[in-house]
Amino acid sequence: MAESLSLPKYNSPSVDRTLYQQGVGSLMYGMISTWPNIAYATGLLAQHAANPGKEHWSALLQVLRYLQATKDLGIVYDSSKNSELIGFVDADYAGDPHTSRSTTGWTFILAGGAIAWSLRKQPTISLSSTEAKYVAAASAAREILWIRSFLSELGFLTNGPTALLTNNQSSIALAKNPSNHQNTKHIRVKYHFIRELIAFKEIELKFIPTNEQVANVLTKPLGRLKFPKFITDMGSLVSEIGPCMPVCLHGWACRHDVECNWRVRDARAEDPEAEGGREENTVSALLGEAATDLVKAGFLGSVLVLGLV
Repeated sequence: MAESLSLPKYNSPSVDRTLYQQGVGSLMYGMISTWPNIAYATGLLAQHAANPGKEHWSALLQVLRYLQATKDLGIVYDSSKNSELIGFVDADYAGDPHTSRSTTGWTFILAGGAIAWSLRKQPTISLSSTEAKYVAAASAAREILWIRSFLSELGFLTNGPTALLTNNQSSIALAKNPSNHQNTKHIRVKYHFIRELIAFKEIELKFIPTNEQVANVLTKPLGRLKFPKFITDMGSLVSEIGPCMPVCLHGWACRHDVECNWRVRDARAEDPEAEGGREENTVSALLGEAATDLVKAGFLGSVLVLGLV
């Protein structure tokens, strides 16, 4: 989605609500186990399921077209890459224009691929970006405990704390040395749970620059320039790499083309009279080209495991 995208809460005229909800439900089905790259878009569209308008419908079709064009993407795990569990956590401060609540997004990567991801609206309004990211880190810390326990049972957990990376220095300082009592005394006690995990050396909260924060893809629309990099960092790669895909990974790129052709395809999509640019009026038609093909190919809900065993 475009970086400047903003979907209104109320829109008129409305579209077929049942059809819209069917489309969002289909996106959720794939997002939960296979496509972390559409998690933010799916979450945003789901917020308007009760009263969708034409702008929401257009955004839904855009995501479906993206999936149809990138059905070769899958999460790839490679044993030659880092075998230690690494977590990335982020929050968009007051990102919801209607409620001013922030969104928490986190993902955990093992052997070069994402093994868990989540985005969720925070239950309370944060008074600063530090608080929003501190609350997000506490949420990710709870997931770390479960993943560490699971990996330990499999005999796959390495010694030492699990690194949790955030791009906010103030939230790290708050977790390690809670000295600024005047500005943080209102934060609910349950979020200070992360301090105990740091003291017990279960996790280690570390800083990472914003341009390397993989969890950005879960909390905000990034556009065509930043989006491909972050989904690649999450392990979303192509099963059969063609000549153009390793370079661009754009939604409209074709693995059989010598050069990336997303500009040509995008122009056709925007022009309803151009060849190949006419939009279908039903979700089922687009899903017939995207999700149905993936199910037949045995791709949906699966991953590529390269030398992990």
